[in-house]
Amino acid sequence: MNSRTFLALCGLAIILNLSHYGCRKQPSPGQAFSGHVTVEGEPLKIGTLTLKPLSREAGPKLAFRIQDGNFQVPAEHGPWPGEFQVRIASIPPELAAMLAGASHEEMAKQAREPHREVSDQFDANSELRMTIQQGEENIGNFDVKWAPEKK
Repeated sequence: MNSRTFLALCGLAIILNLSHYGCRKQPSPGQAFSGHVTVEGEPLKIGTLTLKPLSREAGPKLAFRIQDGNFQVPAEHGPWPGEFQVRIASIPPELAAMLAGASHEEMAKQAREPHREVSDQFDANSELRMTIQQGEENIGNFDVKWAPEKK
């Protein structure tokens, strides 16, 4: 091997080593997040809680499942630190049945059940806010109201 080839291979090794250094997996900035959701004082049977970041530093928009009023998210799937708009929605009975692995007959039966929606003031037009903090116990407890029943 001549000296030019040797120097070229050394240079390539250095470049590959430096590029690999920049590609190392960084630890997740996600934070554990848990809490309770009630609707007019009663646990929300099944629904979603969506966190919409109010700044770019707060990371992506995330949604979590609420079951029997509770939600719990481990850090690896959790929100980044920052300020978020909180949106809460109920899930229609037939979709809840599908998520639970129900038969087609059970889903059809559930589709006939009435579905109550959470008021827009806690969903589409929500003014609920939550600050997620690095390394803290992030707990969000929310009491919301039902939307007026449609006739």
